Amino acid sequence: MAKLQEFLGWCQHLEIPAITAWVLSTDNLRRPAEELDPYYAVLVELLDEIPRLSERLNFSFQAIGSLDLLPSTLTAAAKTAEQHSVGTGFRVNLALGYGGRQEIVDATRSLVTELAASGVDAAGMAERIDTAGIRAPVRLGPARPRPRHSNERRVEAVGLFVVAAAYAECVFVDPYWPAFRRVDFLRALRDYARRERRFGQ
Repeated sequence: MAKLQEFLGWCQHLEIPAITAWVLSTDNLRRPAEELDPYYAVLVELLDEIPRLSERLNFSFQAIGSLDLLPSTLTAAAKTAEQHSVGTGFRVNLALGYGGRQEIVDATRSLVTELAASGVDAAGMAERIDTAGIRAPVRLGPARPRPRHSNERRVEAVGLFVVAAAYAECVFVDPYWPAFRRVDFLRALRDYARRERRFGQ
């Protein structure tokens, strides 16, 4: 979490318009309480620090994911952080209790409920379900792929923005997150800047 706070400072200095940090997946929630409870406590500490960071670095903040699956202390800390983040510069999203499949289920349920309340029939619902308004991220990372056969690299975080990431550009870095440095970030940005985005063509 200390590295994440440092990373936000780098993003502010480089005028990165938005970042999403995935800190807790829905799959993680199946772990035993003795593993999760200390992690929840660290997340609450981070969220308590967000308003001060927001003021200093000038970012707006939002917690995304299935917050209803989380302990009430963590949910309350996330909502307080959102309410007291006053920045108007870049955008910081913290993915808590987030999973790509769960996001699709939640979005579909919300849309169907909204359309049904508007009197739209089943055929009309099928025509209206779309992914409009979801921006494709330009980079997922930093992420460390696990070694596979030969030099193969895969995105382990396949559940992050499943639909929106269709044309994402991925940058893989060697250091694990706690050892990730500003120079590693700059190298990743340089790698991305050199690419020619083809959007599936």
